Amino acid sequence: MIKTGNIEYIYFFARDIENAPVDKLANAIIESNDAKYIYLLADTVTNAPIDKLTDAIIKTNNTEYIYLFARDIENDPINKLANIVIKSDDAKYIYLFAKDIENKSIARLSNTLEMEFTQ
Repeated sequence: MIKTGNIEYIYFFARDIENAPVDKLANAIIESNDAKYIYLLADTVTNAPIDKLTDAIIKTNNTEYIYLFARDIENDPINKLANIVIKSDDAKYIYLFAKDIENKSIARLSNTLEMEFTQ
């Protein structure tokens, strides 16, 4: 499956096939740098390597999927993900992050929004 290079079906294989080699399939998805499938693998595949997928989602620089990852994936490093969202200066995802995700630094998020609105 990995040789096909089809990230969508690599994800389906990891999700749907019992005893699939999830680590190898995760590596193929990580190499694709496709935020959607990195997030989906972490969200729906039980044995997914969350640490590796966290680093991969950050490397995509895709604020939407970083927010979704932080919101939906248990045991992820919230502070690390929050820093990326804050640095994005994307008011929508800073707001959603503060609204939807527990254990976040509200002061840092509100300072970022305050700076954005006063510029």
